[in-house]
Amino acid sequence: MEDVPTLLVQDESGRTLLTYLEHLIPLDGVDYALLSPVDAPVYLFAWDDEDEDAEPRLVEEDAELQAVLPTAKAVMEERDLSLLETAVVLTVEGDIPELENEEIPEDEEEGDAFLPLATFYNDETEYSLAIPLDGIYVMARVVDGEATLLSPDELEAVGPQLEAILEERLG
Repeated sequence: MEDVPTLLVQDESGRTLLTYLEHLIPLDGVDYALLSPVDAPVYLFAWDDEDEDAEPRLVEEDAELQAVLPTAKAVMEERDLSLLETAVVLTVEGDIPELENEEIPEDEEEGDAFLPLATFYNDETEYSLAIPLDGIYVMARVVDGEATLLSPDELEAVGPQLEAILEERLG
């Protein structure tokens, strides 16, 4: 993405995420930004059940993530990719392999499609790293060129208004 401004956002833990500025939205005297990660966002899933039809769960607890992260990073390094522990979402740096459309799994209920990157085991649990094909977006407040992630309360308060403005702009 040439000539697209970037902003660095930071979470409460001090982790940062380099993002592209997709849209700047003024609302009630405050500038809000719709941002997308520069590096590919990636989700970590776990299969707790050996049943092949079982749904994976998104790994969200920090303790589990920290326990699995060294193995996940090593698996990514074997593929010449770097798994980064960034704010909001894990990201992957490097040349991501492309798959043909028929190889892309789709969650029938959610309509979410993911590009699978790797599957591995850690302490007898199967894990998978996958990139959401629709990407992810992050909302931030921008003051004097500095972006601050919106808190859940702030997102709940202004989110619907920002979404309406974006829908109007994008048609």
